[in-house]
Amino acid sequence: ELLKVLAAIRDGHTGMAASSRDQLFGYVPITTEWFGNELRIVKTSSEYQSALGAKILSVEGTDLAELKKQLLTVVPHANYQRFEKLSPSYLQLPGLLYGLGVTSSPDQARFTLQLQSGEKQEVVFQRMNDEQYKDATFVTTDQVAKSLPLYRQRKDESYWYEYLPDEKLFYFGYNRITSDDEKPIWSWAPQMWAKVDSLDVEKLVIDIRGNGGGGFQFSLPIIQGVLDRPNMNQHGKLFVLTGYKTFSAAIGFVEQLENRSNAIIAGVPPCDYPASPGDSDSFLLGKTGIKVNLSQIFHTTIFPDDQRVSIGLDQQISTSWDDYAAGRDPLLTFVKEFQAKETSQLSEKAFACVGRYAFSPDKVITISKVDSGLNLEIGKFFSTPLYPISDGQFKTEIVGMEVGLTDADQVRLFYPDGKKLSYQRSESDQPTPLEFLYDGKFK
Repeated sequence: ELLKVLAAIRDGHTGMAASSRDQLFGYVPITTEWFGNELRIVKTSSEYQSALGAKILSVEGTDLAELKKQLLTVVPHANYQRFEKLSPSYLQLPGLLYGLGVTSSPDQARFTLQLQSGEKQEVVFQRMNDEQYKDATFVTTDQVAKSLPLYRQRKDESYWYEYLPDEKLFYFGYNRITSDDEKPIWSWAPQMWAKVDSLDVEKLVIDIRGNGGGGFQFSLPIIQGVLDRPNMNQHGKLFVLTGYKTFSAAIGFVEQLENRSNAIIAGVPPCDYPASPGDSDSFLLGKTGIKVNLSQIFHTTIFPDDQRVSIGLDQQISTSWDDYAAGRDPLLTFVKEFQAKETSQLSEKAFACVGRYAFSPDKVITISKVDSGLNLEIGKFFSTPLYPISDGQFKTEIVGMEVGLTDADQVRLFYPDGKKLSYQRSESDQPTPLEFLYDGKFK
């Protein structure tokens, strides 16, 4: 197989100094997207427009299930959602398919498709060179759709919002973690929050399904805006919608709201671990000219040695091809129809746990009474109401995380990845150095 790949490189008249996979392996003009186990064509050149929306059945006799197995060997992925995000871009590479033994030529690929009419058809997609690509006219499913749900609108904008007065729903479309020159996030975010404050809003939706990340620091005005609004930062009022294209700094953004807000997180898991590298920078290898992206920061979570393969979802909802083709959005439908359930009243015994517990040298666990319930905080990094399951056992806003109270002066945390750790009640109310810093008491 390696020899075939090298032959593809040779036959394509490219050297190992290619600066991209497209340059190395060539490119055929299709973009695909996964809908469950279906792989559909969502973009192609006008020459192949009849294939738009078609379901891929096989490539030169290799059916989709076997093709997926082959791609899994070459597509780097931490979890399956990362494979779903990346594999369509690998399927565009005829030289790669040739190297895998799927196709008989590095210059074309013969696809067996099921068109939207139900008819089966074979289409041979030819490799494009740079000039052909520049001259081609491309068409997408969004361009020919009769109507588009909100999450498929305004994709060229990094961030935007719309208020739905009938539902009293404020929708924030967050497509990139960045700061645009024409509307810097530092001035735009306060204007958005002022708009939220001026409207009758019952539900706030932050949609990051298509957010591939950026610079995490640019998300801080959004995170702080949520935390500054306890009227919206409530279970059943705040929703974060994620998908398999949610990546990098966008995962860090979700992780912050998972830990520090009362958001309901719904959709499909993001395409990397919650504790993962991010904030990449690009550079060229001097001898080969190959472009490399390297993460500069490892983003940890509050959980000790967090090994989860994805952030836990309060509600997992995928979008089928039928939903997509009809312009329906099952996630937004879930939000509109969601009704928060009343929680059980706490016993007097539960309030005996109010106090501080030693978590680490610089952080403490604080359990406090809020109205008629309990809230747990770890430093300034984690906050959640406690919802009673049984006497002395509580759920939290984190999927899979529970809190247990013992007769001794300690609290036990059951972490989402299966760890169980106990923490002793602190004998001192003296703030930790980190708490002094957060309170601005630097001396």
